Amino acid sequence: MARTPTKRLKAQVKTALTAELVRRGWSPNRGFQDVFVAPGSCVAPPMSVEWTLTVDSDTYGGASVTGIGNVFCGEAGDTLMHFPEDALDSSVLEFEEPTWRHRVLSELDTVSQGALLGPRGDFHSWLVTDDATLGTAAEEFAAMVDGPLADWIRLRRSPTEFLQHCAEGPEHRPTGLAFRSTTVLALMEGFVDIARSLVAGHEADPYDDTEPRIARFERELAHRFPEYGALQRS
Repeated sequence: MARTPTKRLKAQVKTALTAELVRRGWSPNRGFQDVFVAPGSCVAPPMSVEWTLTVDSDTYGGASVTGIGNVFCGEAGDTLMHFPEDALDSSVLEFEEPTWRHRVLSELDTVSQGALLGPRGDFHSWLVTDDATLGTAAEEFAAMVDGPLADWIRLRRSPTEFLQHCAEGPEHRPTGLAFRSTTVLALMEGFVDIARSLVAGHEADPYDDTEPRIARFERELAHRFPEYGALQRS
């Protein structure tokens, strides 16, 4: 079967997969291209869930489909925007534009399309080369949204469920940039013990999140949230 010209095919793929999301109540995030926001029936404030849909040209022709899911808490990001820069992971400082920095500081968790489609979290993309493979990709994409993605969201649909999941064991603790937003969320929601556990167990790294930065973050936490109690890292 002849391959459909890639530019037109990419537009068709994006239209088809967008329709599957919209049919399920997801809506476009007008501030970010190709980002869709989950409906309120899936997730409760102050949490929000987004899916970034990426349709690229494949090296050998056709369109490849990948995506990333993110959980955010904008209120945690609001708080962290006022923290001194030396209390943040230094990688955040690369985002100088306020909207992007706030977005990064609000992120609680992320999942790749590959992790949803394969138990080992391997990279995965759908390759669409013609109308037949477009139909298959749309069906499989819809099944992913209804199945693995919905299951992933279910553990993160409210602050209580998300924080309890984080507290289940070290393998569930937030890492990287999500450490600070999750800790702030825990204190906002009154889960002081979880916040203290996250700070105590967070591992420093010699590049972006050094021990002095973590200690500075904890001091700022204790200042803004007196219920946090005694410092553990300094």
